[in-house]
Amino acid sequence: MTGGAQEIEVKYRVFDLGALVSALAARGAALSPPVRQDAQAYAQPGWDYGQSKIGIVFARLRTQDGRHLFKPEAKSQACPLGQLLALE
Repeated sequence: MTGGAQEIEVKYRVFDLGALVSALAARGAALSPPVRQDAQAYAQPGWDYGQSKIGIVFARLRTQDGRHLFKPEAKSQACPLGQLLALE
């Protein structure tokens, strides 16, 4: 990606929130306030949960703070972004 910010979502189980907040503060970073999201994912016809996501195009509808975001995404670079328009 060139010329812009990119969102990267990483999830970790935190056992000691105080230690995490202290370590982030020592590095000049902080956690944002918690948010509530409702996310729904849609896949190509024929894909079912439990199958591989590699090369599959998904569309995600996320609602957060009253805003709705529709976001097409590919789970692998093996799936060209041009295929995103092929969703039914």
